[in-house]
Amino acid sequence: MDKQKGKIIHFPKLKERLVEKGLERLQAKKYKEALSLLQEAYELDSTDADVELGIVLCLLELGKLEQAKERCYKILQEGKGDYFQILQIYLSILIHLQQYEEVIMTIQAVLEESDNMDPAFRQNLINLLHFSTKMSDQTSIDIKREEATRLVQLLLQSDDTTEHMNIIKQLEKEDIDSVLPILKQYLADEKNNPLTKTMILQLLISKRISERIVVKKFGDTLTIIPSELDENMQSDFASEVLHILEKQLGIESPSLYNLAESIWLRYLYILYPFIPKSEANRQWAAVLHITACKYQGVKINKKNIAELYGVSYEQIQPLCQSIWEIEEISRF
Repeated sequence: MDKQKGKIIHFPKLKERLVEKGLERLQAKKYKEALSLLQEAYELDSTDADVELGIVLCLLELGKLEQAKERCYKILQEGKGDYFQILQIYLSILIHLQQYEEVIMTIQAVLEESDNMDPAFRQNLINLLHFSTKMSDQTSIDIKREEATRLVQLLLQSDDTTEHMNIIKQLEKEDIDSVLPILKQYLADEKNNPLTKTMILQLLISKRISERIVVKKFGDTLTIIPSELDENMQSDFASEVLHILEKQLGIESPSLYNLAESIWLRYLYILYPFIPKSEANRQWAAVLHITACKYQGVKINKKNIAELYGVSYEQIQPLCQSIWEIEEISRF
């Protein structure tokens, strides 16, 4: 240090000696020592592309990939050194980081802008572009599968039907192939929530799942193929019952009819994919009339209501119990 002028006096050719030692350490795979020496050299001369490239290689070998990426990108932007050599290193860093979208964008830009490129190097870039596109697609699929697995685990851990609804809504956007075996197990377990089972079935239908699925609800078992389910069967039966009910209750009390209709549609939704016996449509109309009155606190003679539909109260008692049990389930 020159105390009078306050300046640092460097040894002659200090930078060259640091670079030489740094590159020797790099070749000897002593990357930490090499990095320290090359960084000292860079502080003396920040314009030397070889020094910067040496630093990038050290960072890469030390696993400091993000730092290596940033430094290499800076060299490319400043136009230092052998552009195509540095580009190759930059692309290899991106691949190490599995940042395939950036690889794709970089190669596409280079292919569009560079006319004077060695044909062999151009072909290498094209091959790398194809590889990165394939890996990008696969990475996207893997991410969706991981998210689907996470969501299904949340579903299994929760007893909250509202949360189940939100989770299944999110699963609509994901690839569910990897979690299909878990969903199938859920549907086949009698103990699981029947409302959630219906929501899962709707999901499988929307995904056009063509595998055989066993569904257990309310002591019954059914094997179905979601992509082949005919929802019109249940819809036709539902309409028949409502038509009978409307003739009687729709005129007497439109508000009660609307309530009965809601109860009926909820019942069928939770029962799905099972369908009530179609020959019992008048019985079900009577049950819905009675249930709607019970909900509203309307005092009625149940036997008289049954007779309005040409059935006996004894016939519909089990159905009344069934629909009330499912109403309890639907309150979430």
